Amino acid sequence: MSTAVIVAWMLLQFPGNSTFPTQVTNKGMSTGRHVIVDLPDPAVTSAEKKATAYQEKQFKDCFNQLVKTLVDFADQYNADRKIDIKKVKAMQKAWRKLGKSDPWFGEDKTR
Repeated sequence: MSTAVIVAWMLLQFPGNSTFPTQVTNKGMSTGRHVIVDLPDPAVTSAEKKATAYQEKQFKDCFNQLVKTLVDFADQYNADRKIDIKKVKAMQKAWRKLGKSDPWFGEDKTR
């Protein structure tokens, strides 16, 4: 409780010298005398942006396909209590495809 009182007292002591943002605009954030502006990186070209967007779309598509095959396998297994080899192979294929789209999901090649 005493900490809250001390913090409130400190804030009331210096009401004009606040470090909180006073105004936010579409170009940046005002912090007292200075304005912080987010500028686009000139090194990033539109081709790089398109390539990144394409890679993200590929990853999303592969991940969604993996989830779909996992759900199909789970539904079939829960209904029949049998493992369908076709669905297992579909899951393996979706996992490999996801591994090719993003190296983080790929197999460890050092083994």
